[in-house]
Amino acid sequence: MAIKRLRADGSMFESETMYSNFNVLEEGAIFQINPKWPSISQTKYIGKHKTPVIIIDDFLLNVDKVRELALSVPYSNEPQKMHASPGCRFVSHIRWDLHKVVKSFYSHWIYENFNYQCKFEGKKSDLFTFTIIDTAEPLDVHQVYPHVDLDYDDGEYLGGNHASHVAALVYLNKPEECVGGTAIYKHKKIKSHLVKSRKDYDLMRKYEKEMNKNPIHHRDTNINDDPHKYYELSELVEMKYNRLVLYPTFLFHHPFYSPNDFNTPNCRIAINAFI
Repeated sequence: MAIKRLRADGSMFESETMYSNFNVLEEGAIFQINPKWPSISQTKYIGKHKTPVIIIDDFLLNVDKVRELALSVPYSNEPQKMHASPGCRFVSHIRWDLHKVVKSFYSHWIYENFNYQCKFEGKKSDLFTFTIIDTAEPLDVHQVYPHVDLDYDDGEYLGGNHASHVAALVYLNKPEECVGGTAIYKHKKIKSHLVKSRKDYDLMRKYEKEMNKNPIHHRDTNINDDPHKYYELSELVEMKYNRLVLYPTFLFHHPFYSPNDFNTPNCRIAINAFI
């Protein structure tokens, strides 16, 4: 599997434009969504809020072409964007109907539980990433913990106009490579699967600082299902080729794998998008 991660001189490809409109894919046709998605979806309900985690298999009609594209684009490890995330990314815009899918599952649930109306309006194109995680590489300390994708310190909070409220993931590893998946966790100290408020967010940051100070919590890989003082594994959505997984960005989650997975090669490949 040839992944363009290095320049000709051997240095890693880096780009400060990776989150701008610099990379725009015009191959919108290959990202066609399976029109049967309403009838083939599965739902797992997590915790007291019955948080829906949506699973849709055979999601993309042309997944083999999408995978080929993912293996041909140049990836960036631009430090400012990758400091909290393992691996490297290619960021671009594509045209697909993901907003329609997300709205059908999450608009009512968010309003009913948090009194916020997410419009999930469709756009001409959506920002998305191809993400490569080399499972043989060690992770930084802050990369091994379950996390949420909201940042209250940066103006991204539940109900905020600048926040994305649903994360989407499409697995692109072939069946013989599919190991692990996406894990959902409960934070034992906050006593919740969700970060629902500024108070929850500040507590999460407080406990992260505690973990960073204590070497016993430092890990080379993600915590998986081992006993842990702060987190408890609640659900594992297993990896499957062309499987879409949707979950709220304020739900504790983490990639689930170990360094011995994906031996040929040591790579977890996925599409990530935030709506």
